[in-house]
Amino acid sequence: MIKIFSTLVVGLLYSLIMLLPRKFFLQVPGGDDAGHIYMSFILTIISLYIFSDKKIEINLIIIFAFLTLIEFLQVLTTRNFLINDLLFNFVGYIIATLFYLISKFIKTKLQN
Repeated sequence: MIKIFSTLVVGLLYSLIMLLPRKFFLQVPGGDDAGHIYMSFILTIISLYIFSDKKIEINLIIIFAFLTLIEFLQVLTTRNFLINDLLFNFVGYIIATLFYLISKFIKTKLQN
């Protein structure tokens, strides 16, 4: 139950941040493109740790689909869909996935 609640909270916060007009937010270091990397990294890493007991492939497919869906939904708001935003989301997604896999590998090696 806690996993479902945590996922809903993280997903809702991510959705709000990515769908609300940009004027509501402070500029992040690196600009909007870096903001997409930061946010997709955070969403991906939290989701992977919440569902670490599940198959990683399924988690990654769901996370990537969610990132893509939110980007497409931006056309319904004052924001717009940009392929660059989707690419920067993907960069954050890849960095988070690599970070997760490396940390999991190190943890396994330290336990042996």
